[in-house]
Amino acid sequence: MHIIINDNLYGNFLQAVNQKQNSYWTQIANTFKNYNEHVLFAGTNEVHADYNTPTTENITVQQSYNQTFVNAVRATGGNNASRTLVVQTYNTNASFGLSYFSPPSDSASNRLMVEIHFYDPYDFTINPSGPCLAWGSPYPQYSQCSWAQETYIDDLFSKVKNKWVNAGIPVMIGEYAAAQRTNLNEASRLYWHEYVNRSAKVNGLKTFLWDTGNSSGVINRSNGAVSNQSLLDAIKRGYNYNGGGLIANGTYRIIARHSGKALDVAGWGTADGTNVDQWTYGGGNNQRWTITHLGNNQYEIINVNSGKALEVAGWGTANGSNVDQWTYLSGANQIWTISATSGGYYCLTPTHATSMALDVSGVSTADGANVQEWSWTGGNNQQWAFQAP
Repeated sequence: MHIIINDNLYGNFLQAVNQKQNSYWTQIANTFKNYNEHVLFAGTNEVHADYNTPTTENITVQQSYNQTFVNAVRATGGNNASRTLVVQTYNTNASFGLSYFSPPSDSASNRLMVEIHFYDPYDFTINPSGPCLAWGSPYPQYSQCSWAQETYIDDLFSKVKNKWVNAGIPVMIGEYAAAQRTNLNEASRLYWHEYVNRSAKVNGLKTFLWDTGNSSGVINRSNGAVSNQSLLDAIKRGYNYNGGGLIANGTYRIIARHSGKALDVAGWGTADGTNVDQWTYGGGNNQRWTITHLGNNQYEIINVNSGKALEVAGWGTANGSNVDQWTYLSGANQIWTISATSGGYYCLTPTHATSMALDVSGVSTADGANVQEWSWTGGNNQQWAFQAP
């Protein structure tokens, strides 16, 4: 097991709180300095002035607590010189973090972990009088929330992955839960827990259930027994999710059916807007693509050489709209629905233009033939195989 020691510190005055932060964490760190990497420290908990969009002052104050925490722990030396430290975004809100969070400076390299919490939509998860009594697409017959459905979770967690996980900074969802209450649909509550874990798994985030030991949780605090096996099973189903789409997550060469040639970034380009064409497969990383299932057989497709996404340029919806690579922004023109055709081949449809398909212009078999989008006709120049690179 890994143990996380955190500090739920409350106070209103910047200087006083930072003095307490320094004092507390110096004592805690000295007490545990000889413990190995299975002990992590987390410096704060949901620091905020209010629940509105933070001001510059709010962010400055909150991030000063992170910096004081890191400085105090590192100064104690021993194993604390390299121990992983968990630092939170403003109010541990992922959206605020994406917009405002900057990691504190650290004398150790690559030893910070970002923490967020997740309780969206509030009127379903923890508002005791919330009007939302069910959540998720399988439960339309109940009173549902008007926001924060599956696509919202996938989009938010994908942005977190793109900002931090892809940069080598681990992310933990240090709290998440949907509490039981009168008239709340229990099946949808289980589905919410499953889906949060599924999307977290796809995006490389670690999850920690906020289990207070009551009937909404998993563990009976008195005897350690599992008190809600159905909830535990839902969490495990989500986190044991293996991609679940037609194509397993991984790195592939993508081969056009009519020509046998590979989807290729022209000239090994790494710039936004570099054209995508077909070319005889030569094993180059500009012809290798990493695909990640985002749910519902929708995928991001990232070039190994450049780290950039396959996209329809300019969100084009017309026949002949060009396909290029661009920094991944989670846009619908960068997310592709994959559907099977026949013989191990697939149609790739941009999710912003659902009648279109990834297409080799003019059914050309030549090296350098342009790749575009075109209305789906079922042609072999619109069908693709995913092969080991």
